[in-house]
Amino acid sequence: MTDEFMTVATVEEMPNGTVRVVRIGSYDIAIYHIDDEWYAIDNICPHAGAPLDEGWVNDKTVTCPWHAWCFSLETGRMTMWDMEGVDTFDLHVADGNVKLNPHPRPKPVAEPAAEVNAGEASSGEVPDSGT
Repeated sequence: MTDEFMTVATVEEMPNGTVRVVRIGSYDIAIYHIDDEWYAIDNICPHAGAPLDEGWVNDKTVTCPWHAWCFSLETGRMTMWDMEGVDTFDLHVADGNVKLNPHPRPKPVAEPAAEVNAGEASSGEVPDSGT
């Protein structure tokens, strides 16, 4: 990852509650200004290629407009299933400008699957219910 940032908008051009898409290299990046916070994610839903900027935002989550897949604006991870999600990008606001790092953040590591309790069957056998 690099510390390279580029100006993609001014704060004045993006009032609170707006989203803007910028194309940088091979990425269409959606920049969200929501509840006075700033987020940047890959704008293309990995399911069917829908533009996420056309979806709706609630509680730091964007919902795909085509099939309702939901992604965290903070991490890019899907909120319903343990799937990879979309890339996220670092950005910051300085001197009235919105500055974006054009390189995606490293993807977060998935949480390990829940372990089977020692008293539960782990060999595929159904425990005796005692009846």
